[in-house]
Amino acid sequence: VVIGLVPTTVLFKTAKPFINWRAFSFSFFLMLFLSLLWEGAMGVPYGWWGYRPEQMIGLVIEPLANLPLEAAVLWFLATWENIMLYEVVKICVHGKRPLWEALFGSRR
Repeated sequence: VVIGLVPTTVLFKTAKPFINWRAFSFSFFLMLFLSLLWEGAMGVPYGWWGYRPEQMIGLVIEPLANLPLEAAVLWFLATWENIMLYEVVKICVHGKRPLWEALFGSRR
């Protein structure tokens, strides 16, 4: 998670003007709702899969069959990293400026 989160945080200032925040919010809440519905209401309670408590940080969502918090955070980060990666790659491919300047601005 940290390996994917650090680059997107560093490049956030570059991608921020290009992100459609309404579309991001819609996809984020849809992914979060569907993942919590699938994992917390069906997957874990019916025993289709489970989580090993010794591998988790210990914070759980009790109303959703003790779903680990990491499961919900994963879906937020998946949406965040996909949007950020898409926008940064688009800037790099279609930009007219040198790569460093396109990503981080001028050095002045």
